[in-house]
Amino acid sequence: MFVNVRRAKRCAMLYRLYNIDARDPLSVPLEKCMSNEFGELVKARRAELRLTLRECAMRARIDPGNLSRIERGRSAPPQDDAVLYRMLDALQWLDSDKTQHLRDMSATQNGRIPIDILADEKVMSAMPILLRTVANKQLDASQVDKLVEMIKNT
Repeated sequence: MFVNVRRAKRCAMLYRLYNIDARDPLSVPLEKCMSNEFGELVKARRAELRLTLRECAMRARIDPGNLSRIERGRSAPPQDDAVLYRMLDALQWLDSDKTQHLRDMSATQNGRIPIDILADEKVMSAMPILLRTVANKQLDASQVDKLVEMIKNT
């Protein structure tokens, strides 16, 4: 039960993060899909740790050019969990509160639903019902925010 609540909270966070229209829950604005939030966070963390791009890339065992493209939003975040894990490790973000958020961002910026959500049949079977309920109620932004807060506090 606890795991499903956590996943529902993550789904609600993604719903709010991408400002999905309550009348059409499947419409994610193109500019949100093309967002570079992941790259900006990586670059800021690298600067905070005072790592050069080459040092960070070497620690993550990825090509410096690829890291540069990710930071600038020219490339999508890594889809491969092993590469993402190495990046999080190089940025000293493993086992932090940012870990799951960055994994979710990586998936959503690649146009995917996070794998742990997909793997849970119960959550996936409830997802259409949740989205249709929100769409049919035609909630305004403040009501969506209240719903997100309710889910977070559950």
